[in-house]
Amino acid sequence: MGIFDKLKRKPAKSQPKKDVKDSDVKKPAATEKKTVSDETKKGKKEDKKPKKPAKAKPSKIAHEILISPMLTEKSFKLQQENKYSFFIATTANKYKVKMAVEEVYGVRPLSVNVVRSKPQMKKRWGRQVGMTKRVKKAIVTMPEGTVLNLTD
Repeated sequence: MGIFDKLKRKPAKSQPKKDVKDSDVKKPAATEKKTVSDETKKGKKEDKKPKKPAKAKPSKIAHEILISPMLTEKSFKLQQENKYSFFIATTANKYKVKMAVEEVYGVRPLSVNVVRSKPQMKKRWGRQVGMTKRVKKAIVTMPEGTVLNLTD
């Protein structure tokens, strides 16, 4: 069998190494050395200090995610604990809300909690008239000492 024959064979003896003299080995000259910075700069622009971005107005997308702040008695009580509540788009998730709040108010939230309320039946005189809106709310926890102006 061919497979087992290969395993039985002994490896061929390699040729003995020749004596290498120090004079035969080439040593790179000091002028031939390339520095890492020379190699990286070839074909690339020089490193410049990054410019600070100008404070831009919040994008339209941020205002589409944060529909409006909730101005209720319960939300004003939560504001004393640095928790702000907003009506948000039904397609928004926690990450999008966090980025939108940071973009609009300039402060990164600590956490975001999202609540969905299902539409409920509206009845009048025992008859079905329609449904209430499907609403999604976000309760955003801000760092201590942060005050957001929600009335603007």
